[in-house]
Amino acid sequence: MNTLTRDALAAFLMVAKAETYAADDERRVRRLEDGGSEAGFARGELAYRDRWYGEARFAGQELVFHRGLPAWAMSFIGATSPEAPPDFPHFHKRALRGAPAEAPFRGPPIYQEPSREGSLVYVNEWTGDLTWFRGVERVFSDGREVYRLEYHGGWLEPGAN
Repeated sequence: MNTLTRDALAAFLMVAKAETYAADDERRVRRLEDGGSEAGFARGELAYRDRWYGEARFAGQELVFHRGLPAWAMSFIGATSPEAPPDFPHFHKRALRGAPAEAPFRGPPIYQEPSREGSLVYVNEWTGDLTWFRGVERVFSDGREVYRLEYHGGWLEPGAN
């Protein structure tokens, strides 16, 4: 039996996330008939699906399928303040592309672009690992929180390690 390992899942998530929503390319997002949005990626025996509903206030789920069966999931809910600067979406997606390999849930623990001189700061705090985790990511603009997302998830595949 070909079991999905933690290392293989982490490596796949890093690529899949960078190739979908975090790519900051609207052509990679499909609008669904039910009002949702979806981005997907597949390689070998693994497939990734990110589906969400809403814009400023939103909820969704990311799933990884191994050999056609659901193996890993993450659910999330969040909101973006009307006070977020216009370049927030692009900044946020650049932060997401910096996810650490040991915890590829969202972005890195902290991200700040030097060219912004501190006006936008991304902060991600979590507990757990790929098997069972939860966390919150936030973006601050001039010290005020303008974005917050809470997430949790873990393994679905029995016998995965």
